[in-house]
Amino acid sequence: MAIGTAAAIAIGIGGSTILGGIMGNDAQRSASNKAADAQAAGIDTQMQMFNRSMEQFKPFYEVGVQNINNLQHVPAGAEAPILPSATNFEFDPESKSYKLATEDFTKKMNQQFAARGMYNSRPALNALSEGYRRLGAAEEEKQYNRQYAAGMDKFNIENQLAQQTTAKYQDLVKLGAGAASSMGQNALNTGQGISSAQTNMSNIALQQGQNQAGMWQDIGSAPFNALVGNYYGKKAGLW
Repeated sequence: MAIGTAAAIAIGIGGSTILGGIMGNDAQRSASNKAADAQAAGIDTQMQMFNRSMEQFKPFYEVGVQNINNLQHVPAGAEAPILPSATNFEFDPESKSYKLATEDFTKKMNQQFAARGMYNSRPALNALSEGYRRLGAAEEEKQYNRQYAAGMDKFNIENQLAQQTTAKYQDLVKLGAGAASSMGQNALNTGQGISSAQTNMSNIALQQGQNQAGMWQDIGSAPFNALVGNYYGKKAGLW
């Protein structure tokens, strides 16, 4: 085989190596670009989902924040029931029920005394006095019990109202806390997802650079390898 022909074949082989290297690199670059585009699209999708979730949770979060202050200012309720005692109880002699009972008692007793000829007698007056004392004692006990019951009712109502109000604000604050927790978890997941995607994109870019460097290294060495092969082929008597 003529030297020129052998050299041409060797150079042709080198040329095909260069062409193959360029075509292979283009294919790798195209695949890498597609992978990078997919990662970028994934980041956009994650951000859209994150923003949407933030919008959905925001009203509940704001409700919780707004009611923290309300919860802190809920009245504690009555510290102690305001009950009648020896120092604050006042008997009301003008009570309608007491006056009616006194009038009925006086009328009945006078009728009895008159029937017996004892009207305005000392025994009659003593009996009336004792009767008034007993009526007053009974009425005083009734009024005390009414005031006591009213004080306890007020105390219980105030405490129940305070408990209900506290529970309502606690539920709203819990709602906000749950929304805040979900928002934080979504932010963490989104950040981790984007970080992972960016790491993948960096790796893709690095691999693409390495592939391109390898291609140019192969291209640079192909002509030299072809000439060296031609030299040793000639020396071995192959052509």
